[in-house]
Amino acid sequence: MRIGHTNKCKSPRVRSIGVPTNHAQEGADYDENIARLKQWIDIAAKMGVPMVRTFGGWHRPGMPSEEETIERIIGSIKVCAAYAAEKKVLIGLHNHNHGQIPSTGAQALKILDGVASPYFVGLMDTGQWHGSPGIGEGPEGNEEGTERGTVDAKFDYMASIRMW
Repeated sequence: MRIGHTNKCKSPRVRSIGVPTNHAQEGADYDENIARLKQWIDIAAKMGVPMVRTFGGWHRPGMPSEEETIERIIGSIKVCAAYAAEKKVLIGLHNHNHGQIPSTGAQALKILDGVASPYFVGLMDTGQWHGSPGIGEGPEGNEEGTERGTVDAKFDYMASIRMW
């Protein structure tokens, strides 16, 4: 079955491109991560896609502190956001749990405020906050009190919301 036969608007639009990233890496991996995101920014610009999605980065036991990891993430994304501004493509920060930063609204706000670029926005995934019912942890696991507190903390920055 062809899409054109089932889609009433007959011209589906790609709204964002997901890019696998880890802005918390060091050394050559850090540089490769930036290069990969820039490559996808170029592709998005050529295709007329307004946004690329990025994750923050992994934070695992034995790694630098959460604060140091967030600063590394901010530094990497600042480089990419400056490039994205030249290409007029947004970078959307996708929150994610399971050892990723940001997994809370406070972390997301710290990164969004730290990068401070109009070309860097939030992509809220309501099922991937620390403590979100979508991942089976329940709101008692959320350090901010409830999933709603996390959603409220980030809402003003959102360019897109993925609902669970």
